[in-house]
Amino acid sequence: MIVKIIATLLALGLSLAQASTNGFCNLVWSDEFSGPNVASHWQKDRACHGGGNNEMQCYTDRAKNIFIEDGKLVLKAFRETYTGSWSGCTNDYGCDWTKPYTSGRLNTRNSASWTYGRFETRAKLPSGYQLWPAIWMMPVDNRYGGWAASGEIDIMEARGNDPWHTSGTLHHGGAWPNNVWTTTGDHGVGVDLSKDFHVYTLEWTRDYMKWYIDNTLIQNYDMNRWWNSSARGVYSARGQPFDQRFHFILNLAVGGAFFGNQAPVTDAQSAQWAVPEMRVDYVRVYQQGGSCGGNPTSNQPSQAPDSGVRPTTQVVPTSNAGSDGRCNNQAYDQATYTCTLNESGRQVLCPRLHAACGQACYLPDIYCCNNGNLLAKAQCPVVNPTTRQTSATTSSRTSTTVTATSSPPESGVCNGQRYDVTNYSCTTNDQGSKVLCQKGMQSCGSACFNPNSYCCRNGGLLQASQC
Repeated sequence: MIVKIIATLLALGLSLAQASTNGFCNLVWSDEFSGPNVASHWQKDRACHGGGNNEMQCYTDRAKNIFIEDGKLVLKAFRETYTGSWSGCTNDYGCDWTKPYTSGRLNTRNSASWTYGRFETRAKLPSGYQLWPAIWMMPVDNRYGGWAASGEIDIMEARGNDPWHTSGTLHHGGAWPNNVWTTTGDHGVGVDLSKDFHVYTLEWTRDYMKWYIDNTLIQNYDMNRWWNSSARGVYSARGQPFDQRFHFILNLAVGGAFFGNQAPVTDAQSAQWAVPEMRVDYVRVYQQGGSCGGNPTSNQPSQAPDSGVRPTTQVVPTSNAGSDGRCNNQAYDQATYTCTLNESGRQVLCPRLHAACGQACYLPDIYCCNNGNLLAKAQCPVVNPTTRQTSATTSSRTSTTVTATSSPPESGVCNGQRYDVTNYSCTTNDQGSKVLCQKGMQSCGSACFNPNSYCCRNGGLLQASQC
């Protein structure tokens, strides 16, 4: 047990070090598979249609195909004749087909999705003829059309008969059959990837995508290019369709088009499978920002020991409390906005590097939050506790002396919250509620936005190019 704990800590430390090195320091979502059952944020697929690739398996939600064992998620393939049904099927055709194999597939479509980030999966791959493990991502919204116009991101795909290599691929260009794919082919790090656990990583920003195995860079693409497949392409800007929210998929398939013109796997061949399963130790999602000098900022705020002095606001300008790309159930652009916590512990959508006070976002260098009121820095109370000095933006609920440096500027009230009328306005959002925003900004849900750069559609904050 001690050896396992040490190994786990070493692996975690290596992962955090790499994330910090590249500036991805906000751990916004993870599954360590430490519970007895698969967590509810994973949807178990039930399908027998072959994945569009003439695969030979039915995906089931049975415990024999998908389970937790020794702190690992296991997706396991079996040779068994299985007939699916329409009841509970997660596809729109082929639900009741009969297949000679079964296996497992999970996704986070209904619970967690992201635009940009560092996506890490530590996994042990299968070994066996025509076993096809995959760690990949699909768009939540088919904004540019059906597959593959709206994109597909394959972080890791491998062939069980060649467990020394994996590949990473982008699918794009247009709806089938006008789609294409982009890859630099198979890569490895000189070891059999079915013998032990290895970390498969995608780093995805507006500017690049990079694929890693154990922090070794194996593929790199500049995203500031046109991804159309032809003159019939559907994209109107560089970087599309990889500027939308994508969700995770983990699966183990059997046979299919990934193996080219090879004949379907036979009973005799499957009987020789050495390791007919993919084991996953963890899945982690980081975003840029946070404290790169130490541990990444978790999506769960930490609590310091009680000192008797209470800060008037909890400043979390880079934490991403909306770990699935939503804040108070509102979609937003994670590259520009952050789901922060205000002084009452409620989520407020703010531009990066801003803190939250009530429903208002502010720069801590210019304003402070005092008892729910937004004050210019010059009006922020200075706290002189008996035993210690605190910052100019803290107040005490014990015996302290609070001194304002000058008379306050003209102020207004928005939803009972005082604010500086020189730089802020009390706006009305798309739901008819009052939201405090900086001058020139409009409001969408709890977020303030520049109408030249964004729009508000169905409560979601969209980039102007998508409006």
